[in-house]
Amino acid sequence: MNDVLRTRSQAGNAMVWAIVFAILFLASGFVAYALSSDIARANDAEVAAKAALQAEKDARTSDLEAKLEISRATGFRDDANDFSDTSVEAINTFIASAKTELGPALGGPDTKVTLDKAAAELLKRVRTLKTALAQAEADVKAANDRAGLSSSSVNDTEARYKQEVADLTQQLQDEQDRAAAQAQADQDRIDELLAKNSAEEDRRRVAEDERDSQAVAAAKSKATDAALLSSLGAKVAVVEPEAIDGKVLEVSGNGSMAFLDIGGRDGLKRGTRFELLRRGLDGKLTARGFLTVETVESDLAMASLDGDVNVFDPMLPGDLVRNPHFDRGENKRYFLLGEFPLTTSREFIGQRLDDLGASVDDTLSVGTDVLVLGSKNLSDEFAPELTETEEYAFATKVGMRIMRLADLKPFLRY
Repeated sequence: MNDVLRTRSQAGNAMVWAIVFAILFLASGFVAYALSSDIARANDAEVAAKAALQAEKDARTSDLEAKLEISRATGFRDDANDFSDTSVEAINTFIASAKTELGPALGGPDTKVTLDKAAAELLKRVRTLKTALAQAEADVKAANDRAGLSSSSVNDTEARYKQEVADLTQQLQDEQDRAAAQAQADQDRIDELLAKNSAEEDRRRVAEDERDSQAVAAAKSKATDAALLSSLGAKVAVVEPEAIDGKVLEVSGNGSMAFLDIGGRDGLKRGTRFELLRRGLDGKLTARGFLTVETVESDLAMASLDGDVNVFDPMLPGDLVRNPHFDRGENKRYFLLGEFPLTTSREFIGQRLDDLGASVDDTLSVGTDVLVLGSKNLSDEFAPELTETEEYAFATKVGMRIMRLADLKPFLRY
């Protein structure tokens, strides 16, 4: 019994131990399973934690990159510096201004804008601007390419036009040169014709002067011949103007002084000028110079030779003197017609003729002995020549002696 009980007790203990072992096994299995589950959960949690850490790191990196990009875009930093070098105050001021400005765009004027929203919006705008900038650069490049083609075409066209302009300019210059040469040739021809015309005018004037001189000479000759008769029968014949007035009595002063047989009783005055003459073997008179009266006495006068003495042909006693404006014992009357120069004015001629014992009439009459011709009024282009005046016609009619100023001047000198 005891054995049975012992056996039953042993069997019961074994059963208990088996149950215990089973329970322990099951418990260990449950524990192992639980541990395995915990380990798996721990692994999953670790993976999740790592993933969360990486996500947070990526988010921080993205946020940092966004902030860096915003900072670069806003000018608070450059790529050579870290974000930590950026001016915090400047960034805060910019962010506050950006949040205020972006509020209406993100939800209304009263919307509270977070930094992330502001950064995201700014980043979006920056990227949009970058895209627009890239597009603009592409457009500019395309436009530049088109402009390059257009510029090349324009340059070709401009070069062609410049060449055409240069050709036309050269043609114009050639035409101008030819025109200038032709104009110069025409001007030379005109000058030549004008010179010929001027020469013809000069020859015509010379011929007219010669004709006038011949006319005056003829009138003078006629008047000289007619002077031998009285004017209109009222005047007796007078001595020829070329008649000798006196002769040289003696010569002194190494041949420079002469004593004349004319004196104060003959009406001679100091300063009278005589032509010195010598009669040749053929009876002709030869001019030897001029004498000027220095002193006058009753029946003789002393005169000096004008100019130098010719030692090879000196003045000699017996030489003759004459002055067509001097007549012994007579007072000749003159009338001056026309204009006279300042050097030989009317006043000067009147004074010198008075010194010679002659006089000047205010009007021309039959009592006038000599008509002296000056020049016509040069200020009046229509003024007639003196030979065409009534005075000249009257003097010619009455046989009055007529002379030019040039014929009178040699005897008016002191």
